[in-house]
Amino acid sequence: MKEKIKNQKGISLVVLIISILIAIFIIVMSAFFLIKNKKEQSNQVEYLESNKGISAQTISNNATDYFGKEVVNYNCPNKDGVSKWRIFYADDKNIYLIADDYISYENAPKSANNTVIRNTDYILSFNNVCKDYSGSQWILENSEAEPQRWLDKYFNYQTEDGDMPNLTCTKNHIKATAYLLDTKAWGELYKGDKAQYAIGAPTVQMYIDSYNLVHPMFEMSCSADEKGYYIQNGDNLGKSRYDYNEIYLKSELSKAGGVFLATPDARYYYNDLHYSWYCGTEGGYPGLRPLVCLKSNVVLENGEIEGTFIIK
Repeated sequence: MKEKIKNQKGISLVVLIISILIAIFIIVMSAFFLIKNKKEQSNQVEYLESNKGISAQTISNNATDYFGKEVVNYNCPNKDGVSKWRIFYADDKNIYLIADDYISYENAPKSANNTVIRNTDYILSFNNVCKDYSGSQWILENSEAEPQRWLDKYFNYQTEDGDMPNLTCTKNHIKATAYLLDTKAWGELYKGDKAQYAIGAPTVQMYIDSYNLVHPMFEMSCSADEKGYYIQNGDNLGKSRYDYNEIYLKSELSKAGGVFLATPDARYYYNDLHYSWYCGTEGGYPGLRPLVCLKSNVVLENGEIEGTFIIK
């Protein structure tokens, strides 16, 4: 009887071992085919990508390989105003280009009834053009919806009482921002066939999102209240400000000492200056570098010159 029980235990152990080996085999083979399928899918995506072109999502996922590179064949109505465009940002749908250099007085658009004030060829003031904009309400009613989302922290701000004062702000800093977000005025000069819209400058939110993608060790952030925007960790900009072919700041200061951003600056709320936010050298006067958002179906491909791209 004891011998029989012993034999049964031996058989059970063998069955258990065989079952374990079969389970391990199934797991290994499942993992093999899973990896194989993923690799095939990846190869298929890469194949489709190479045939369809370089998408906004690809650029966003590999920002360090693309940001700052020149797109040589973007054409806009005012070719003389901007001769060179560079990749500034990309999200999951759109590619954004920024002017390589500051635009001159002659290449800044008029508002409905006024022109910008010319301090130098490249340093401009918005005192006159601000007269044609009421403020936040003008942006919400007249600018295209897409660029408005890049000010959502400002427009969505609520006080403790639940009020949303930034929807009706009429301060001069939001009027200056309205001029820079006048998609009709800027579009007449810089919106080409491949563009969804053109504006006078990136917003602070877009600027920071772009910078953070390629500077994960020096990230900045921003917030907003009824006065305007604030930048946190802004000193990090000084650690890598001139890289990526100077899409964030120009090292040459003969034209301007910084760049305007299409954003109401909290610092100008009380003194009510006709200024939007700007980044640059301390005491430097900023210039304008227009920004273009390409249509969502636009893709790029490698240009003939290494390191450049063309719109496919």
